[in-house]
Amino acid sequence: MAIRWCVAKVMGKERKGRIRGIGFGPSPSGQSSKSALTDLQIQSSQARDNEVAQLKASLADMQEKLSSFDKMKEKLSQFEEMKQRMARMLQ
Repeated sequence: MAIRWCVAKVMGKERKGRIRGIGFGPSPSGQSSKSALTDLQIQSSQARDNEVAQLKASLADMQEKLSSFDKMKEKLSQFEEMKQRMARMLQ
């Protein structure tokens, strides 16, 4: 009990949410864990942003391939039509 009284005299009155003698570091309210959580949220957000960017690039690539596929289908259709015309002309 005497030690507590001496510590209280030297360190001052105990304050809610603080640990005496630690300074601006960790506190029972979890300030340091809140900043770690914020860092984790930032990393998670960056990972999601990267994944979204990759998915958008992949989607653009697929749309480009689909467009070229549609053009090829159109050309094939024209070729088939020309083939049928030539077959009729040869008869």
